[in-house]
Amino acid sequence: MEQVSATRTELLATRARISLASQGRDLLVDKRNQLMREFRKAAGAVLSRSDELERAAADAARRLGWAEALDGPEAVGSASLAATSEVFLDAGVVSVMGVQVPVIERAALGRPRAGRGYALAATDPRIDAVADAFEGRLEITSPVLTPYRVWTLLGEAGLA
Repeated sequence: MEQVSATRTELLATRARISLASQGRDLLVDKRNQLMREFRKAAGAVLSRSDELERAAADAARRLGWAEALDGPEAVGSASLAATSEVFLDAGVVSVMGVQVPVIERAALGRPRAGRGYALAATDPRIDAVADAFEGRLEITSPVLTPYRVWTLLGEAGLA
């Protein structure tokens, strides 16, 4: 056990250390609470969109199945190769109480029918419906990316 001299200076120094430790504890509690708010917000965003995403994925798969069955896999594959394009994302980070939280922003993913790269006269409207469905699925998926990434990062940090 440490020997403490019974002087007023020592008493004041000990009180200052206790005050500093208390402030540090309060700061850590505030940091934990802020991170938990971010986690709840991220979890809520992911969970609220998951049902919508599941429905959109099922609809897109159903439309793709119909298009392949009625138009043939060659026509659908040819249109999909012609319609490929890049999706541009702008990624950054925001600091929440000293913890780097990723932020992902993107432009609209849907394209006009004439902007997909294939001739509308050479394809069936079912193929356009498939493209619309998959672009809609991406529209639902991309806003979930940031909250999901926050959720996984907080889980890796042991805060989830």
